[in-house]
Amino acid sequence: SNSPLAEFLYRYEHLSWELRGHDKTVSGPSREEEEIARRCFRKCKSVRVSPKAFLTKRFGIDGKTRKRHCFVTSEARVSCHNLFGPAIFAFVAVDLDTKKLVWLRDYWRAFKPGEIPTEGSIFRRLNSEKIEHIPRLVCSGDVGDLAATAPQQSENIMSSDSTQF
Repeated sequence: SNSPLAEFLYRYEHLSWELRGHDKTVSGPSREEEEIARRCFRKCKSVRVSPKAFLTKRFGIDGKTRKRHCFVTSEARVSCHNLFGPAIFAFVAVDLDTKKLVWLRDYWRAFKPGEIPTEGSIFRRLNSEKIEHIPRLVCSGDVGDLAATAPQQSENIMSSDSTQF
């Protein structure tokens, strides 16, 4: 058959999970990591996370230092599913190194090195200029070895330096 839909479904069926858009960098937290996160979420006065919320473990890599950061996230607080343009998800998360709450933005963006400044580079500059009311950038960088694909997954992790957002 010459049906575009049939061809699309056939090709989609034969793609790997990663090429279908499944994020292989997300996993479940260990029991200890989940307990740490739930304790931090309970302490926060301004952001409520249900004690029964499904938690996930995600990581970020700082594009500048290449340091890996691990986070436990609650359910997405913001999600934007676009057929065209970036797919954006935002989470309240716990940085497992510092035990502080952070705001984690996870998104797919166009991969055009040098052409489009990354959000992380913009936040770094605003932070260095000490612009008021801009969250402090903890890390920002591309996650995974996805440079060969058109969209690129990035994470920007910002902190308010307290458990009070």
